Amino acid sequence: MFSVDRKRINPKLWGCIAFILFAIVVLSSCRVDKEPSSETAIEFKEIIESGDLKNLSLTIYYVDPHIWTNPIRSVDALIKFIDGYSDFEDVVQKIIIEGVKLEEYDDFLNQINNSELVPVESDSFLDARIYYVFETKKGRALFDVVMWNSDESIVVNGAKVEYEDVFGEGIMQFLPEISAEQLGRYLDNKKQFKKENEDSS
Repeated sequence: MFSVDRKRINPKLWGCIAFILFAIVVLSSCRVDKEPSSETAIEFKEIIESGDLKNLSLTIYYVDPHIWTNPIRSVDALIKFIDGYSDFEDVVQKIIIEGVKLEEYDDFLNQINNSELVPVESDSFLDARIYYVFETKKGRALFDVVMWNSDESIVVNGAKVEYEDVFGEGIMQFLPEISAEQLGRYLDNKKQFKKENEDSS
């Protein structure tokens, strides 16, 4: 069996190896979780219910849903798209609301916190136009929403669920006027299209 003669290895090398192993352990314990989970959703719920929002932030990534692009198949691709067209403020937006400023929107926070999520099972694909995430000051994601899938469902904390008005209409209050109007028209058109389909069936 292969073995190592420690006496033949320079003590400085052993020290270097020990330092590297220690660094790996420390960095692993400090890793920021960028993906929300059922545990972080519970933590988010507790924070909202407590009303203590000073360590919470909301970041919204928005692309005018009316503009034609190839399907944006991931959150990373959406963020990259927005970064690439950041000068076109009538089309893309990145908005950050931090800490106590969120207290002004407690009605919206309570609505999404108490929303009933209905799972959706389908083979639809993501075409992300809006992504928003609640994070701690350390950048740990607690709750996020991606809109939309090709079947009109959305993704909440990584799970595909039915769209509810609060998730779309609720963020209009954070957007600049031109973007809020764009999103409002888009949501109204979706409602009208859905109603016409239901009436014809």
